[in-house]
Amino acid sequence: MNFRIVGADRQTGEHIEIVVDARDEVDAETIANRRNILVSSVFVCRSAASGRQGIGSHARTAARYRTRTRTIAFACLCVVVVGVAVYLHVATGSDPARSQVETTARREAPRRLPEHVRRLVFAEAARANIRAFDEADAAVPTQPDRILCKGDTIVLSSSLVLMGENNARDWFDSGARSMQLAPGTRVEVLRVVQAKDNERWAQVGAYLPGQNTGFFGWLDAYSLGLQHPTLTNEEEYVQHLQERRDYALQREADLLNDILVRYDITADVLEAIKREGDERRWAY
Repeated sequence: MNFRIVGADRQTGEHIEIVVDARDEVDAETIANRRNILVSSVFVCRSAASGRQGIGSHARTAARYRTRTRTIAFACLCVVVVGVAVYLHVATGSDPARSQVETTARREAPRRLPEHVRRLVFAEAARANIRAFDEADAAVPTQPDRILCKGDTIVLSSSLVLMGENNARDWFDSGARSMQLAPGTRVEVLRVVQAKDNERWAQVGAYLPGQNTGFFGWLDAYSLGLQHPTLTNEEEYVQHLQERRDYALQREADLLNDILVRYDITADVLEAIKREGDERRWAY
């Protein structure tokens, strides 16, 4: 007599349906247990054909169920992966579309201000630099023993550039009228002046080694003072200049921050306006 056994494998838990030839249901369950099958149901098959047909129907149903389950699981996994990728793009700012929008916004931000306002911002930023270094000169003054005087004679220990103008802003314009003074050049100080950019310049006569012919021009007074044998040692002198520079940079940062607040702009917009002013040579 044929019996259809429905159960699961004891080891793997896999669904199993088989047909066995047994005397009764108890004998059929015993046979299934010997095959390591955990029995859930036992059915009597009226014929072998019907048994085979039942087995095929249940097998197809189980196969369709497993396929559908795997498809749903795969779809859920894809949704999770896509969601994590989108979150990472947004969190790290690596979304190309978003980055392009932000870049365009930063580029166009200065243009939203009228040109006459941008010119005012540029002029105030430029004057802030000059004012900061003026205030640094007053707050950290150059000490008397570090000031060059008319009549000082110095033999250069390192090279300096002799300029045709006494203004650092004219460096490129006066480049054709400048020359490199080699170590050993004897320099005589004719006078020391305060230029319009608040830097000290020394008008000198420079005599190359072994020559009596002199060249006349301007040297930066601080750079020349570093090589003066009677001034304070170089380490203290450089430290003094660094203190003046730090004071000036901090004061300039405070003045620029005032500009940002007054015009309600960001530091990036201010930098863009300064670049535009330099490129278009706006007056200040």
